[in-house]
Amino acid sequence: MSTLLVVDLSATNRLQLKLLAERLGHRVVEAASKVEAATLIATERPDVVLIELGRIRDESDALVHIIDDLPIIVVANPDESVRAEWFRESSEHDV
Repeated sequence: MSTLLVVDLSATNRLQLKLLAERLGHRVVEAASKVEAATLIATERPDVVLIELGRIRDESDALVHIIDDLPIIVVANPDESVRAEWFRESSEHDV
């Protein structure tokens, strides 16, 4: 069983993602903010971070550097397609 860290401002989104991941057999910890996420990364040692694109601002974002060693799944709304493309391109060297 892997541990997923779900980072999303919306409690509804976090709950939906948590229920889906738990149905697939994963343990889930949740964070509503980057500060909370950083704490959970240190204490819970998640295997994967599932994060809302809006929580990541740019490459200098401190959270991006904290989760640098972890696989990241980015969730984006259709209206964030330009930012999603930037994130994909900036992360390609890690894949």
